[in-house]
Amino acid sequence: VISSRGPGGGYRLQRPAGSVSIGEVFQAVEETGAGQDRDWPKSNGTTSGLWSALDDHIRNFLGGVTVADVMAGRVNGHAANDSVAAMANGLSGQAKLA
Repeated sequence: VISSRGPGGGYRLQRPAGSVSIGEVFQAVEETGAGQDRDWPKSNGTTSGLWSALDDHIRNFLGGVTVADVMAGRVNGHAANDSVAAMANGLSGQAKLA
């Protein structure tokens, strides 16, 4: 993902949409990207492993969904929410994401 400033600015893909995971997009544009631990409730007890495992699942899920999947309304083989598909409607490999 590359960014540009100004009135027509935003983020653009440098690779085909089918080869860019949503996890990669998050990592490129978010301060606390998909590869980072979230600010889950702190626990030193029996639930600390639960929060760590949830983080792993989120990271794996986002890594398995591509921009092309979202554009086509597919998320891991399931139809995506209509609003997500509509939001991505019309994007191409060089389209502006934000």
